[in-house]
Amino acid sequence: MDTFASYYPMYKLTPFKARILTSAVEQSKPSNILELGSFLGYSAIKMAQIMPSSTTITCIEGNPANVEVIKALLQYAFALQPSILARIRVMEGLSTNVIKSNTANLRPSLTLTHKNDENFQETFDFVFLDHDKDCYRTDLLLLDEKLLLPRNQSLTVVADNVVFPGAPGYLEAVGLNSSHDDSSIARSDSYIPIEEIPSFLKGTKEMGWVTRLIRCPFERQGFETKFQVVDDAMSLSVRSP
Repeated sequence: MDTFASYYPMYKLTPFKARILTSAVEQSKPSNILELGSFLGYSAIKMAQIMPSSTTITCIEGNPANVEVIKALLQYAFALQPSILARIRVMEGLSTNVIKSNTANLRPSLTLTHKNDENFQETFDFVFLDHDKDCYRTDLLLLDEKLLLPRNQSLTVVADNVVFPGAPGYLEAVGLNSSHDDSSIARSDSYIPIEEIPSFLKGTKEMGWVTRLIRCPFERQGFETKFQVVDDAMSLSVRSP
């Protein structure tokens, strides 16, 4: 997919952005990953390749044609690893609608540890946002409202394209007091290099949200970028109980 994208630019993660995402997964070692906006399945495959052996991934994709491609590529990528395939599910639908109306089916299945605990509810302790940028804030708050995110353990959220084209209101919602139109988003203390992701995730003990940005160019050059390289960033947020 990387080779194909080098000839035919598309809205999948670049290899550098994929490194940011997989580094966050490796360090946080989540139990349940939720991906909103899967496109063709590239990021799901990348996360599945390095996630812990008991971790699950749930992908929500709104385009029915993309859903079929995702399922086919997952089958191809993990044909010899059925145990990984068994822990990935792809749900078709617009994210906000799925979260609102299909909460019970969206919730991860209970692990063996909690099978006999009727009061325990599994949650997503890692979320990757890469869908409609106008929905980032709304969907994250809705996931919290529906008790699909943990309250008594750490939550990690990675979001793409938070600088270009930007996600209205999202960075403020995860504790970064700046906006796309505010020059404070360019403050150097908001950014960390990719090499510091492990130490950031290890060292974040503050209650509430803490967010840092990792600089990276937007994934394609086209009409929206006037065929120029445009600066972008991925955000890495941690909410501690």
